Amino acid sequence: MDRLRDTRDLDATLYVLSPDVKCRPIGVNQFEVHRPLRSGAMALNMSECGVMTAFLTPTTLSAIALEHRLNADVTAGLRRFILALERAGFLERVAFPPSPRGLRDVLCADILGAESLDQLGFHLKQGRLVVIPNAFQEDFAKEVHASLDQWPQWQVYESYGQGFFHFHHHNIYDTSQAPPEFLECEAILSHESTKGFIADLTARDCSGRLQFGASRYFPGDHSLPHTDVSSVREVAYIWHLTKDWEPEWGGSLFWCPTGTYVAPTFNCLMLFVVSPDSWHFVTTVSPYARGKRMAINGWWTRPVPKPESRPTSPDEPSGPVLHGARPKETIPAGARKMLVL
Repeated sequence: MDRLRDTRDLDATLYVLSPDVKCRPIGVNQFEVHRPLRSGAMALNMSECGVMTAFLTPTTLSAIALEHRLNADVTAGLRRFILALERAGFLERVAFPPSPRGLRDVLCADILGAESLDQLGFHLKQGRLVVIPNAFQEDFAKEVHASLDQWPQWQVYESYGQGFFHFHHHNIYDTSQAPPEFLECEAILSHESTKGFIADLTARDCSGRLQFGASRYFPGDHSLPHTDVSSVREVAYIWHLTKDWEPEWGGSLFWCPTGTYVAPTFNCLMLFVVSPDSWHFVTTVSPYARGKRMAINGWWTRPVPKPESRPTSPDEPSGPVLHGARPKETIPAGARKMLVL
């Protein structure tokens, strides 16, 4: 059981080379690795030594795999090799420190004024969709965007079962293979101070486990109308990290209660309270789209007695009430004004 747990968690484990590791040649492209005053040694070839030296500074297997674009078979072999190095005492685990930051620490300062927060809380409690342009501090937004922009392993999630709701899009849900900036973002959004902040704004219990992931909508990807209602979801968030996107390429969020399109815009945060009335969908991305429609998204939840697995297709009522569509809302670059729908 311990071995299975090690393998599952390995990709996101931070390792560093033990400080007293010694290496000496013992033949053509062969080296012996050992630690003074400790029994045991390993014979490594040139490639294996190269992998080991990647841990001269703390890093993870997922970071190495991403940098070198390794396929699944190579990555699986590296997992076994890294476990062998750890058990031999040549690699040491480094604990990820919990993030000291919460959501308020990375939002732009002008959002945090008393008047802005009062308006934000009022509209959220009314069941409105609130769209906040340029929501996060610029450096933080750029870091998280860069980590997703380089991510090669987006996984398809789709459902075409019976009923009204179906979807097809690409996601990151397995945080064991996620880049460090992605993990830091999850830590910030799941911070206890963040949950308290959102609970104060919405009058909802957000003390449960954060549901967190990233999405990328490739050409043809879409999500039909749904409310996000589940047994625990309280408040939804969508943080767009899409650059240089044309509204004509699709991928807009359509907010059914007001019949309004909102095109994806970089560093734009959308928030709404999940309810039977929070109908919305994502329009199909055009085959001619040239940008990357990417977002961090998920839900703050209320606690449940037992941890629930991540739902892939929530139960939905028969269908939404659609109003006449209004023009697409595109957030201009540099805009600060909150949009309420």
